[in-house]
Amino acid sequence: MSAKVIAIIFLIAHGYIHFSLTTVPLPKPGGLRTPFFPAWWRDSYDPLWPISKLGLTPSVVQTIGWVLLLIVSILYLLAALGLAGVPVLSHFWQVSIALASAFSLALIILFWHPWFVIGALLDVALFAFVYFRIPSVLYN
Repeated sequence: MSAKVIAIIFLIAHGYIHFSLTTVPLPKPGGLRTPFFPAWWRDSYDPLWPISKLGLTPSVVQTIGWVLLLIVSILYLLAALGLAGVPVLSHFWQVSIALASAFSLALIILFWHPWFVIGALLDVALFAFVYFRIPSVLYN
C-alpha cells in the first residue's frame, strides 16, 4: 500500500473519529468521565470543559462544539479527497489539513478531556508534516 493511500485513509479516519466522539455515551454521575464532543441531536454538556467556564449558556457551548466538529470533519474529508486527486481539491489538500488541524486543536482545547492528548499530538504532527512536506512522496 502506498504512502498516499495510507495518508488518505488516515485523514478520513481522523475526521471520522472526531465525529464519532458525539456518539460516546454521556458519563453517569459518579462514573468514569468519558471523553465526548457535543452533538446537536442530544443534550450534551460537561461542566468540566474549559469552554464551560466562560459563562456561555449550554446551548451556545453545544453549538460552538458541533460547528467546530463539522468544520474539522469536512476539512479532513476535503483534504483526503484532494490528496486522492479530485480536481480543484487536489490544489488545496495541504491547506485543508492545516486548517483542519488548527480547528481540531481549538475543539480539543475548548472541550478538553485528558484522553484527547493523543488527538492533539496527531493534529500537531499533521500540521508539521504539511509544513515540512513529509513524507516527500505525497508532494510529487
